[in-house]
Amino acid sequence: MLLLASDPDVGQLIQRELRNRGVSIYVLQRRVDDDLTVCIRSEHPLLLIIDPSLEIDTVAWCETARATDPMLSVLLLDGPDDAPVADTLLAHDARDWLRSNQPDTLAFVLAREIAYAKTRRSLAQREQETRLLQAQQRVLLRDMGVAIALISDGVVIEANEPFAQLVDESEPEALPLLDLIDPAHQLEMRDTLAALLKGKLTSAELNIQFAGSRGRPLRVALRRIERDGDACVELVGTPNRERSEPQMGVRARLIAEANHAAHDGSTDVLGLLDLRILETEALEAELGFSEFGELIEACEHFLRSLLDGDDQLYNVAPGRKILLYRRATNQRLKATADEWMQTLADTIFRTQTHQMHLRMAAVGFANELHEDASLCLRRTAQQFRDAPPEPGQVMLLESDDADLKRRKSDLAWRKRIEAGLRDGGFSLSYMPILKLDDAEEQQYDALLRLSSKDGKEFQARDFIQVAERTGLIVDLDRCVVDIAIDLLMQRRREQGGNMRLFVKLSEQTVAQPQAFLQWLRIRLVGKPDAYRQLVFNLQESFLQNRLDQAIELCDGIRHFGAGISIDYFGTDERSSELLDELLPDFIKLHATFTHAVSQPGPSQNQMRAVIDKAHEERVEVIAQRVEDAETMAALWQMGVHYVQGFHIKGPDPSGME
Repeated sequence: MLLLASDPDVGQLIQRELRNRGVSIYVLQRRVDDDLTVCIRSEHPLLLIIDPSLEIDTVAWCETARATDPMLSVLLLDGPDDAPVADTLLAHDARDWLRSNQPDTLAFVLAREIAYAKTRRSLAQREQETRLLQAQQRVLLRDMGVAIALISDGVVIEANEPFAQLVDESEPEALPLLDLIDPAHQLEMRDTLAALLKGKLTSAELNIQFAGSRGRPLRVALRRIERDGDACVELVGTPNRERSEPQMGVRARLIAEANHAAHDGSTDVLGLLDLRILETEALEAELGFSEFGELIEACEHFLRSLLDGDDQLYNVAPGRKILLYRRATNQRLKATADEWMQTLADTIFRTQTHQMHLRMAAVGFANELHEDASLCLRRTAQQFRDAPPEPGQVMLLESDDADLKRRKSDLAWRKRIEAGLRDGGFSLSYMPILKLDDAEEQQYDALLRLSSKDGKEFQARDFIQVAERTGLIVDLDRCVVDIAIDLLMQRRREQGGNMRLFVKLSEQTVAQPQAFLQWLRIRLVGKPDAYRQLVFNLQESFLQNRLDQAIELCDGIRHFGAGISIDYFGTDERSSELLDELLPDFIKLHATFTHAVSQPGPSQNQMRAVIDKAHEERVEVIAQRVEDAETMAALWQMGVHYVQGFHIKGPDPSGME
């Protein structure tokens, strides 16, 4: 028990009264100026007792205590007799008052709260162990091939890998469950889900045919569970392992046909029209199961009579039809869909005892850029969920031209980068870094270049971002280091002398310090000269984002004897802290400082402070993008040791002079 009170005797009083009633407890007295968060984390008390008469913000202390340990019971000491107890406790987020002038009540409240706190912590620990056990069971079931999915409002919100394989969808999340089931089984599944969510059933078992399942229908178990206060349904089923020919579901056949048509040359543009009968649940309730089936069948028969040539109709769900159009521009798709909607609005559908008009809406998509059909269906389904069209209306979606072009460009660049890594297509350009008081000292920035098989040359800026998006940037980092090490060893053998080579590392490499250091250790075996001539250049924003990994990486680099440089340095409020944390050998000032050197003002003052701090820490300062002699002179006067830029010399692929 943690006690925050002005009177030391209060703790003795509490302890004595509890012992008189057979309750032994340790009372820890704390001062107001102690760090409450540290005390709670180190002592793990069951109770926190605060004296509101202290000159503190009682509400803030209560909030801090509960934020540090949500299981902690907070009590207030010696409240006034005439205080509105409930309101006062609510305002302070506390559970009860302790009145020192009422020993019996004080002891009762304490004993009750101790028992309450112990019970609550025990339940919380049991719940945590249960969640861990359930997670382990899910992993075991996944490894055994058991399909598991969580359904909310008819939509899959979570699914494991066997379920994705079962329904033939790489990402089944956010898809309606009924769309993944053969139409013949959809009504039974929908009724069962409704009964579970309404509490009429707690569990059920069904035989269901999924889109990607093989052979006979799959036996699945359904049960109602609570997730974040909402009713959900958990689906569990074991994939059928019979070696029979695959029986593709309607949705899978539609996707296969659409993707095949998009690439077999039979059509320039493939169109999809997602047609929905609105208010199907109300219709089924009004007509009954049998007549509702008749109505859906009559609607499908009528729609098929409207088909033209190679166009196809797929009955994906009782109230959902997908029309596949060949040679469908946006104009043709819109015109055809509008004509259909008008025809449907004028048509009377009849069953045994009813005749009626159907309310329908549609979302169309002209797949002009040959996107995958499953993605097209996702987009139409998402549109119906997010912003459905009005009854009788047709809404057209368009291909995300910019995004698709970027993805195609990324794929082409990925192949080019992989070929360069495989075939030795990468090389370096060298940009000199001039030491202002010793022009003979040699140091260079290593800049990556790519030569393709068709003779084209590319600079790093052309492909670095693609490498980051496609997961190849770590391979490029290691490629640069490899080339740099070989160059340094060759130059050492042929010319002797010392020089430094600055090599950049990406944020992904900073995020994986152990993997990079292990690779570097192997790469540097037997090459001690390369240790001392390499300087690893790390961008400040990467280091601020991943400080713990950066410290580990820099410690390992320093252990090898290589140097460390922080690039684009000085514009962050925490910049100076990095000098103490990482102990770099160099900093490269942010390029904005170079432009500010001759312009008095806040930027120049900030630059001077950064340089002064670097001098205190004995860190060498490099200024980038120096474009003229006047700027170089001003930088030297401010204490900059090194400069680089096109005024000195730009990147040179031919070598180092």
